[in-house]
Formats: sequence, C-alpha cells, structure tokens
Amino acid sequence: VNKYPQVRLSLSSAQSRLGNTQLALEHLRTLVSERPNLFSGHLALAKLLAQIGNWTEAAKHAKTAKRLSPENTDAALLDIQARIQLLAASSTGENDQMAIETQLSALDKATNGALEVRLLQFQLALRQDNFANAQSLVTQLKKDHPSQIRIALAEADLLIAQDKINEAISMLNRTIKKFPQAVEPVRYIAILLNQQGNQEKCEAIIKDALARIDQPITQRQLGLLLTEFYSLWNQKDDAYPTLSALAEKLPDDIPVKRRLLLCEQVIKDPEKAQQLVKDIKLLEGEDGWQWRYEQARIWFAADDFKVRYPKIVSLLQENMRANSNDQASRILLAAAYDRSGELQLAISTYREAVSRSPDDLRIIIPTVAALYKAKEYEEAEQLLERASQQKPDSPQLQQLQLLSYQSYFRRDEFGSASDVLEDFLSNDPNNQAARLALAQLKIRQGQFDEAGELLAQLKIQDPNLLLVAAAQIQLNILQNKSAEALKLCDEIINNLDNAYAYVLRARTYASLGRADKAIEDFERAAAIEPNNVGVWMDRSDFYLSMGQTDKAIADIQQALSLGLSDVQIQKRAILLLFELGDAEKIRQGKVLLDEALQSNPADIDLRLLKAKSLLREGTAPANENARRILQKISEDQPEISQAWALLGEISFSQKQFSKAMDAALRGLAHTPNDRTLLLLKAGAEAKRSPVLAIPTLKMLRELDPNNSDVAVFLANTYIKTGEPQKAVNLLKVQLVSRAGTEDERRIRVALAVALHKNGNKADAQKEFDSLVQSEPNDPVLLLAQVQLLKDDQLWSELSQKVTDWYQKHPEDSRTPIIIARNLGTTDDSQAKKTAEHILRIMLKNDPDSIETMTALAILLHTIGRSDELVPLYQRVIQLEPDNLIVINNLAWIMCEEQGKFQEALELAQTGLQISPNYIDLIDTRGVVYYRLGEFNKAVEDFTTCIKLYPDGTPAAISARFHLARAFDKLGQKYKAVEHLNQALDLYQALEPANRIGALSDTDLDEAQRLLKQLQEDG
Repeated sequence: VNKYPQVRLSLSSAQSRLGNTQLALEHLRTLVSERPNLFSGHLALAKLLAQIGNWTEAAKHAKTAKRLSPENTDAALLDIQARIQLLAASSTGENDQMAIETQLSALDKATNGALEVRLLQFQLALRQDNFANAQSLVTQLKKDHPSQIRIALAEADLLIAQDKINEAISMLNRTIKKFPQAVEPVRYIAILLNQQGNQEKCEAIIKDALARIDQPITQRQLGLLLTEFYSLWNQKDDAYPTLSALAEKLPDDIPVKRRLLLCEQVIKDPEKAQQLVKDIKLLEGEDGWQWRYEQARIWFAADDFKVRYPKIVSLLQENMRANSNDQASRILLAAAYDRSGELQLAISTYREAVSRSPDDLRIIIPTVAALYKAKEYEEAEQLLERASQQKPDSPQLQQLQLLSYQSYFRRDEFGSASDVLEDFLSNDPNNQAARLALAQLKIRQGQFDEAGELLAQLKIQDPNLLLVAAAQIQLNILQNKSAEALKLCDEIINNLDNAYAYVLRARTYASLGRADKAIEDFERAAAIEPNNVGVWMDRSDFYLSMGQTDKAIADIQQALSLGLSDVQIQKRAILLLFELGDAEKIRQGKVLLDEALQSNPADIDLRLLKAKSLLREGTAPANENARRILQKISEDQPEISQAWALLGEISFSQKQFSKAMDAALRGLAHTPNDRTLLLLKAGAEAKRSPVLAIPTLKMLRELDPNNSDVAVFLANTYIKTGEPQKAVNLLKVQLVSRAGTEDERRIRVALAVALHKNGNKADAQKEFDSLVQSEPNDPVLLLAQVQLLKDDQLWSELSQKVTDWYQKHPEDSRTPIIIARNLGTTDDSQAKKTAEHILRIMLKNDPDSIETMTALAILLHTIGRSDELVPLYQRVIQLEPDNLIVINNLAWIMCEEQGKFQEALELAQTGLQISPNYIDLIDTRGVVYYRLGEFNKAVEDFTTCIKLYPDGTPAAISARFHLARAFDKLGQKYKAVEHLNQALDLYQALEPANRIGALSDTDLDEAQRLLKQLQEDG
C-alpha cells in the first residue's frame, strides 16, 4: 500500500530472487489442474503467488480456496488481501471496498481482533486515504502487539502515505535498533534514503546490516539489494566485489551466482561466465531451468550467436516444456528468433508471452517493437494504446509511441502522423529523433518552411548531426535549390572527408540528374574505404536505379565478398541475381542460396526464396519440392502469410482455383486481415465468377481505404459484372481521397475506362485528353485506350493510335508489341491483321528487332503462313543464338511443316545443350525422333516431359498424345490406349479457354481416330 515509488528491479534480478519459486509454482499449477477441488493446493498456490506480487492470479486461487473451505480463516484473509491489492485496477472500487469492509468486520468479531485481520483493516483504510482510521488502528495495534515488527512497518506506511518521509525514516531507524536482525526495515529505509538522493546513507545502512546479520537468506537479500542500488547509481564496478564476497560466503546460493552473471567483469570474461553456469548446473542438476536460461542468455550475447543459435533455441524450449509459464525463457527465445532473422516466429512467441502477461511492460515493449519492425502496425498500435492507458507515464512506452507515426505515414495519413510527433515533442522538446522525423514528414507534406525551421533548430542543438544535413540537402533539392544542396554536401566532405560524405553527395548528384558526377563520387568513396560494405551496397542501388543491372550485381557481389556471412547481404544478392541476372547469374544465385541455407537452415526468408527459385524452374519435381517447403513453413508457423500465398499461387498457375481458395482461407484463419491472402482469395473468386470477388474486395477497401490498387480491382470487377456505374462512383470517391498523390493518375485512367464502359464516352474522352495533355508519354494510357478500341472493334482507329505512338516513341517497342500479341491471341481475323500491320511498321523501322521479329513470326504461325516466318526465326537465331523459344518453334516447323527432320533434330539438340531441362524443346525433339522412326528415343523424351510438366499444364496433354503415338508404333497397344484415354480425359476437363497448347484440332481428330482403331483391333 506504500504510495512512495519503489525501486524497480530488472527482470533478470527479479528472476534471481525467486530461486526455485518458479518450479514450485509449476508443480502447484499442475497439482490444481489435476485436482481442481484440492483446497490445500489452491491455498498454497495463492500464498506463493502473493509472495511474488502476482495478485491477479493469487486472487483467483484464494477465491477458489475460500469456496472450497468457507470457514478457513487463512483462505478468507488471503482472498481479502488480494482484493485490496487489486482495488486500484477495479472499475467498481467503491462497491468492492464496502464488501471488503463488511467481511473484515465479521472476521474481526469471529477472531476476536486477530492481528492479521486488523492489519488488513489498516491496509484498506490506507487505500481509502482514511488516515484517521488508519492511525487509530496502528495506535491500538501498538498497544496490543508491542513486539510485532509488522506494526512498525505499518506505521511507516502511514507516514509515507501522508508524505511525512523524514518522520518515517526516523521511525524506521528506531525500528532497526529494536529489531537488529530484521531485514524489512533495512530494505524500507534504504529505499526511502535513495529516493531522497542520500546514496551515502543508503549504502551505509545496508552495509551495517550485512555486517551484523549472519543469516544466509538475509545476507543474500541485502547483498542483492545493494547491488541493485549500485546499478541504479551507475556504480557497476562496486557491484562486482560485493557479489563476489557474497558468493564466497554463500557458495551454494544460485541467485547470487545469477546476479554475478550480469556484472560487466563477468560478461567480458567468457571463461568466468561459463564457470558460473557450470556451478549453477552442478547445484541445480541436469534438469534445472536456471542454468539453461543463463547459458542461453550468455550465448545469445556472444559473437558466435549464429553458431550457438540452434542450442539456444533448444535450451529455452526445454525450459518452456518443463514450465509453460516460464516467461523469462519465452521472452529470451523471442529475442533469439528476432536476432536470427526469424521475425514472424519471434512475433508469435511474443504474442504468446503477452497473452499470459497482458499488463507486463517488460513483455509489451519488445512485442510492440517487433510488430513495428514487421510492419504489423495495426496490432502494434492496439497493444501500445492499451498499455498506454494503463501506464501513461512509462518512458519506454513514450519512445514506442514515437514509432506509431510510421503507421500513419505508411497510410499517407500525414496529419495524424504529425499530431503524434508534435504531441511527443510537447512532452519531450529536446528529442532529436522526433524533431527530425517531424521535419522529414513536413518535407513529404510540402510544408518546406516549417521543415526548414525544425532542421535549423536541430542544427543548433547538434551542428554535426549528419542526418540533419542529409534532410537539409533533400529539402534544398525539392525547392530547386541545387546550388545550396551541393554546398552542404561540399561542407560535409570538407569536414569529414570519408566515404559516407562522398556517398551523400553522390546521392545528391543522382537526384539532380547528374549521373556522371554521382559515379565519380561513388568511385571516390570506394577508393577511400574499399572495405566498407555500405558503399558497395549504395552504389549497387544507384546502378540499379540507372538500369545498369550488370554493375548493380557486380557491386552487390563485392559487398558480399566483404560481408560473406551477413545473411542480409546474401538475401539482397540472391534477389538481384534472380530478378536481373542472366542464366549464369541465376545459377550463381542458386548456389549462394544453398550456401546461405546451410548456415541458416531455419531462416524463413531464405526458405521462401528457395521455394520461389524452385517455382521459377517450372517443372513438376521442382514445384513439388517448393510445395513441400511451403507446407512445412505453414505447418510450423501458420502465421507467415507469404507461405500460404505462394501455395495459392502454385494452384492458381495450374488453374486449380479451388485449391488456391483453400490456401487463402487456411492462411486467413491465422492472419485474418492479410491483404496478400485476401487478394489471392478475390482472384480465385473472380476466376469462378467476378461477382463472387466483390465482397472480398469490399473488405479489403474497408481495411485500407487508401489502397488504390484494390479500388481499381473492384472497379474493374464491377465493369465485368455489368455494373459500370458502380465503378464510376467508386473511382470518383477514390479520386477525391487520393488527389495530389502518386495514385491520382492511375485512378483517373481507370475512371476514364469506367466512364466509357458506362456509355459516357464524351466524358471518358475528355478525361483521356486531359491525361494525355498532362503526361503524353504514358504507355499505360495508351494500353487503356487500345483495350477500349479493341472491345469496340474499331480496328482502324486502334492501328492508327498505336502506329502514331510508335512514331513518336521509337525507343518504346515493348508497348506496341504487347498490344500486337494481345490482338494476335483473339479469334478475330481483323484483329490479327491489325496486329500484323503494327508489327510490319515496327520491323520496317528496326529490321533487326528480335522482339518484333519473334512476335510477328508467332502471329504468322497462328494464321498458317509458315513460309513467311521461317526467315524471321532464322534471322533471330543469327542475332541471338541462345533464344530457346525461337529454336523450339523453328525446330517444330522444320519437322512438322517442312519435313526437314534431320535439320530439326540438330537444331533441337543445339537448344538442349544450352538448357537441358527446357521441356517444350524435349517434346519437340521427341516428335522429331517419332518422325525419324526412332520410337524408343521418342518414348524416352515424352516420358521425361510428362514427369517434368507441372499438373494442369496444357502441353502435358499434348505430350501424352505424342507418347501414345510412339507406343502404338512400338506395338505396345495397351500403353497407347492408356495414354490416349488420359490425354482425352484431361483435355475434356479443361475449360475451352484453357485448351490452347493442349491438342490442336488436327491432334484431337488423330487421337480420337487412333483410339477408336486400337479399341477395334482389340
């Protein structure tokens, strides 16, 4: 009931004080769970919980004990004591107090004024600020029990509650003289002296007690108390000799040894620390929890954490298996997961800890920090808000609140983000991090004058703060003050002359469009500090932004050579090699990924990269391996949504939309608001029927109204369901909320399309004209207009618009080729003619364009003009000898349409030397072998194709048909019938729109004829 602030002991030292209490608690919890009506078990557990201050749980078990034995005084007293302690947290405090008063009065009469009852009456009076009643009770207790130390301590409580600190100290001094062997008044007075800032007297009174009291438990209590004060006073060097002396006196005392492990002198001496752990293990036994925790904690802080990581996890998991309430081990395990890069696993462990101790800031703070790190802003904010309501003055929570602005920032709610930062600064005006964050936010909002003032204030506080200079440079660039920005850069270089200074100026030059100068500064930075990993990574980012992918990859590989064991650099290098590299670079990425996985086998990011790498191969065995990896992740850590999303994508690619939906729903069971999974669900629903996706897309919009991708998706879905007016209304609302942002143009394009589909073609054209005027070089706008012209079958206008674009943008061949390919896939002959016209114009302008020749050749093949396309393919192979798609297509034409079997075989063999697992080319070679009469080789190739083609691939059906023909030629009629039936069944199971690449009309007729003939032949 003491209102005066108490010393806040660290989690580790609090655990040390508990000794074997944790084991006792676990045994008692197990006992009452197995025997829920055991009165003695509940009472013992309540008493132990009260000793360690866990009043919430103590109240629960005391209440149960009282119910089981209503006449038992101990249970009744403990129940009341717990309720008094919990009064502050009760929303019905007045009613509780009245009930407690009534029960205490009854107990007072029943026990004839027992000491324990009167002390509880005193505590209640103190809680109610009823000092007169409290004083009356203390006065009577002193008369009735003059030799009871508890009465003296109660009197001190009363004085403290009345802010009579000096009187309380004098009274406690008298109590110490009267009870020289008691530890309680020594602890009490030491706390009060420390709160007054009298460190010298505080230390002296504890040391005097240590000198006169010989009992081991008291020696430990006082010694640990003194070391806590030393830590509080930042006199850590004094703590070590005190603890060492105490350890010599008490060689079998585990809590003292554990506290020694926190001393700098031990932390810096691994051998000494390890010896202490061995001593604890010897005292505690192999199954002890304390040595396991301390061992894990030492390894966690060690330089070889990565090597020790599996053992750390194993030790802490053993502790938690032995005692599911071991929160210290749970928190350390979560921290270990976090440090190893297993952020999602860390978060799930923190969540479990919070669920068990929902009000413990020592758990809430790292949990919120981890959630912010994982960008789980919504959950972090909810947890932070609840904790802030309970303990609004916590400085740790105030620091975390500073992070909450990131959530608003992410959602582009800049006003709310500013409010958070400004509120924080009003409480802590000297906080540089908050002021800098607010300045950067003001820059983002375009409030340049306010940003400049904030940065000027920061510059006064710390003239050498580089982050401020960097923000000022950014501000100058946005205000078109390039000279001022470069001047600041030059000042930093003159002051520092280090790699960072040159990198900062290089970034500035890059922002100003002066790439040559940026390159010079990056080269200077690399020359000054060639072993600085950050320089190479920054330069890699620069080259990537310039589209110079080879140089970007080379620099990240250089960074990798300097920080080979850094898993974050490895991940970045792997991503670059996979996304931007050629075949050789991708191979290097696979090797690097396998090496990284050997060192970090549990790393989720690496395992997901491995799954993606396998999926990229596109073969059935690789897909199955990827599926196994993803299923294992989703089983072990079902909250990792990316694993479910990739599983869904596998099913989606195989047109198994029900399975894709199942993956999305199973993932959403663990992360209900995950946007990726909700989009997967919407996509699967849309494939069944667009109308089914609308509720899911509406839910996504409710979760994040500012997400324009979702808004456009929903608008397009409305159009597909024949409700274009809803699309128009939705996009107009979205346009208002996102005006002035980078989303605005995309929304306006979608709105123009929706207006056109709704019949408002004049308004749509006005919108298109406005968009063209504001940004005439936007290919997205062209693609939208072309799609509308295609839907309206306005081929002449479509052709003219695309050719006009190409004439104005001859460097952009990609966009017209995309349009031509899209036109070529339709059954409309006029669309195909339009596509050919576009491609012919492009080819006339650039006769050696590989992409244009390939697109035209494929188009000509679909309309049966093979003679015209062969020269195109041959020219492509001359220019790009390793173009596997063209090699395959040309080999097929040579075989099936020109009868040049040997030439086709040689070409196919050439392609397979480049890529031995290119499945389509293996199938083509099998057809060539079939035409050459080499049926066994054909069977071998077609069998390989069937093994490699993923399930649901149309080409796998064609391969089965080819295999059936080969078996027929070998006289294996039964196998031929089997594969023909499989091919035809799979073909019929496909939706008509998905049959392209399966069986041509000619193949289908031949398959049916051959099957009928074989069945008739018996």
